[in-house]
Amino acid sequence: MALVIQEAAVVIYFMTPKYQDYPFDLSASCYSTIGDKCKVGLRYLHQQQTNLVVIATPGFIANENDIKRSIQIPIAKGAFAILLALSLELGLTNQEKKIIDTLTDIYGENIFQYIIIVFVCLDKIDGDLQTFIHQQYSFSSKAFFERCGNRFVDINNNANTEDKNTFVSNLINITKEMSPLA
Repeated sequence: MALVIQEAAVVIYFMTPKYQDYPFDLSASCYSTIGDKCKVGLRYLHQQQTNLVVIATPGFIANENDIKRSIQIPIAKGAFAILLALSLELGLTNQEKKIIDTLTDIYGENIFQYIIIVFVCLDKIDGDLQTFIHQQYSFSSKAFFERCGNRFVDINNNANTEDKNTFVSNLINITKEMSPLA
């Protein structure tokens, strides 16, 4: 798969396990399906004056060749991020660990400068996210978060439209801040 973005854009690779819903409504944008694995959504966000491209990979691709194809995207100019969705209830599962290992094998340690963790199911916990992570997650999970620059966002699956828009705005800001291309 090769997708060429002609104008400045924020490109987000969204890796989500099979059990997880997207926080992005791709049906409200111009989108297409690439094979049976990936969906690409394109949308112009007026408030941020930004083109947003979301490449969603549900039930993330298991083999190295598919991963290479799904994450090779020539961008004329812009910012990009790789989002890894984690359920607050399940944490960093073996499936996500395998994804991380494969990405590291393919792209090296530099891949961590592009990863943003998206915690979903925020509605299932009481209290704030920082406290929950500190109390509930293992040392190895916390070490992984540190490798990713402790960049994470959270979303309530039952959020209203305004909260979802805030989530997208926060995500775009984080992506632009971390990108050498922005």
